Amino acid sequence: MKIEHTLACRTIRSDRAGLPTNLIDRKALKRGQRYDCRFSSMDIAVWKWQDRKTVYVDSNFHASEETTGKRTEKGGTKKEIPAPMAVPDYNKNMGGMDHADRLRAV
Repeated sequence: MKIEHTLACRTIRSDRAGLPTNLIDRKALKRGQRYDCRFSSMDIAVWKWQDRKTVYVDSNFHASEETTGKRTEKGGTKKEIPAPMAVPDYNKNMGGMDHADRLRAV
């Protein structure tokens, strides 16, 4: 069996089977706080991050790097908040799968 070394980064639903059960409760998170990161035995990282809503991201090629992102507050002011590096990478490239699906459908 040939093993493909495919790199992947995706958002996942909170009720996904296999999601780590020891992630911190949503109510304990503050907006923009990359609170928790867990790694599986297969080197897949799972982040639970609080933006406007709780976001779960997993990746097999990101480590625990952190970056900042700009968010607009209620008063219109911009604020820099910490985020895992997987979040802006996902946002930047999330259209790739849709594009690949369109190409396969032709």
